[in-house]
Amino acid sequence: MKYDFSFIALGGVGEIGSNCYLMDFGDECFLIDLGLSFCDNLYPGVSASVPDIYSLKEVKNKLKGIIITHGHDDHIGGIPYFIHQLNVPIYTSSFAGELIRSKISEAVGKSVENIILIKGKICEQKIGNRIFTFFKTHHSIPESYGFYTKIKGGEIVFTSDFKRFNIELLPKNPLLLFVDATNAGITEDITEGEVRSTIDRIIKNTKGVFVTATFSTNLFRIKSLINLIKKNGRKLFVTGRSVTTSLEIAKKLGLIKDLDIVDWEKINRYQRNEVAIIASGTQGEKFSSLKQMSVGKFKGFCLQEGDSVVISSRMIPGNEKNIYHMINQFISRDIDVYYVDIAKTHSTGHGTQKELKKLLGGIRARYIVPIHGEARHLKNLKELAVNTGYDKENILIIDRGTKILIKGKEVTTVKQESIKKFFIDFHDNSLITEELARQRRKIGEEGVCYGVVTYKPYPRLKLECYGFDMSNEVAEIITKEIRNYISLIDNGITESDKENMKQIVKTIIKKCYNRKPLIILGEGVESD
Repeated sequence: MKYDFSFIALGGVGEIGSNCYLMDFGDECFLIDLGLSFCDNLYPGVSASVPDIYSLKEVKNKLKGIIITHGHDDHIGGIPYFIHQLNVPIYTSSFAGELIRSKISEAVGKSVENIILIKGKICEQKIGNRIFTFFKTHHSIPESYGFYTKIKGGEIVFTSDFKRFNIELLPKNPLLLFVDATNAGITEDITEGEVRSTIDRIIKNTKGVFVTATFSTNLFRIKSLINLIKKNGRKLFVTGRSVTTSLEIAKKLGLIKDLDIVDWEKINRYQRNEVAIIASGTQGEKFSSLKQMSVGKFKGFCLQEGDSVVISSRMIPGNEKNIYHMINQFISRDIDVYYVDIAKTHSTGHGTQKELKKLLGGIRARYIVPIHGEARHLKNLKELAVNTGYDKENILIIDRGTKILIKGKEVTTVKQESIKKFFIDFHDNSLITEELARQRRKIGEEGVCYGVVTYKPYPRLKLECYGFDMSNEVAEIITKEIRNYISLIDNGITESDKENMKQIVKTIIKKCYNRKPLIILGEGVESD
């Protein structure tokens, strides 16, 4: 059967981050966002993951464009890793476009020309043969957009991330609504005014250096922080590549003015109570400025007792361990730290139940698809929609790889093969497969057993173990079994023989140590 529309999530559902969706209209398809998700604690030597967009043949055969809803890393961070293969236009806002150019230039040294800008509160854009209507939303980054487009059965509305927007800009009674579920479990949030008052009070009460970090693209918050720093008579210093880049782009686009940043080299010339620092590193990223400050001297400057640190952001799920470790490092040095658990230092950029009820009740979509969230967030949105009068059968909870199919006004879901991910090696920023990432974790948890087998002039086995100790008794058992196996071989060791011998080693180690190390078996050089 030929469908009018199909949709598949390559990321962004069942997880926070890696937002990437494919919309297929039959003869042409479009990628919606291409983000990454941070995963420092998931696999050794890995900083983030990105969706494997080439696991879908539609991307190779009929992709007409990439729609980027806004410039957060969980929506644009994957683009540099696929830019060589994606020879299609990117449709996005000025701010997101500049961020994308910066990331691509930094990653691959390549300039990007095929970025087509979306402007205004609402605008129509033809992409391929299809008309998309973009509407501006309020989010924790400038120039964030949602969109809608029409198929035979009605309109498809995609909100992307939002805190609020004018729902009068949307069509009433659309067929399908994809909606941000991040804060569907939160009744209401603190206001930006409360955040300003909290941070203002902290600056006033800080006897030494004042340090703060927020998401580098949250220009609304950064401008508020700069104004508070000026108000309290402190000199502004900025450190961290991401926040520096955002400020440079904002200044270029006229989104921020009167930016008076003092050169870092001069920081030690001022009294400590005259200094204020805006840094990157809200999530405790390993090489970020804030993380480096937490462990000691940073770029010739060191925090000490009497200084204060404000983390003006939420904790992205999965990053809590890194963040609390960084907080504890500051506290162990008698530096005061303020964060969302103990102070009103952050106001969310996502709609809470109040805004979501207004949206769901205001446009009355036929079908609802929660996106942008872990399973608990998606379920919270479903419960909220049911309480707003929707039939639970019309609220579709999907995971990565589930395909939504539409014919006329009928919507069905089909489970596809699992969508794979690539992982980013933080040593050289290259992509590695899930299989390699799992190998790293297995090596870290189970260890490695390396063996060299010699066939002639007589069977021999040399074993070395890393990550666990092997007793002489167990080594002798393995050696005996391998020698017995080799004695039955007539024409040299084949690859099949190596696999059989690896299985012998695995079985004995599992029985003796209840562990499954990575087994590497090589063939030694024969000697006379």
